[in-house]
Amino acid sequence: MNKIFVLFSVSLLPLLVSCAATSGEVAETPVAQPYYYDPASPDQNKGYFANVKDHFSQLGITIPDAELHDFTASRYITSSPPDADVYVGTRYMGRTNRGDLYFKPGQYTVDFSVNGDQWSEILSFVEGRNASLMVRKP
Repeated sequence: MNKIFVLFSVSLLPLLVSCAATSGEVAETPVAQPYYYDPASPDQNKGYFANVKDHFSQLGITIPDAELHDFTASRYITSSPPDADVYVGTRYMGRTNRGDLYFKPGQYTVDFSVNGDQWSEILSFVEGRNASLMVRKP
């Protein structure tokens, strides 16, 4: 009987999720799809570049479309202390511990700043999804 209940419960899961999503009781913010740049998948890259544009737009930064397509490297960076502002040169890239950050492929001195504490790391970025990284203030 437990097996039937489990199968029955699982079969109703999409219905329950659908009801919860349309109940209107909780307003949800759309979450960007986890696209990663892939030169072999142009359809996937459309979603990726939409995420890049949205990321910088939320930071109040407008990236021209011609330059937008240069940001083909993404990486999730955490830091200690957390929520550090991330800069490459004078360009603000976002904050650590908040989601993927987008970069042009290459090696850069990346500056981190949180609560007046600052430090730098030399980091390399390649096209596509780069491995997550933890940086610590020395």
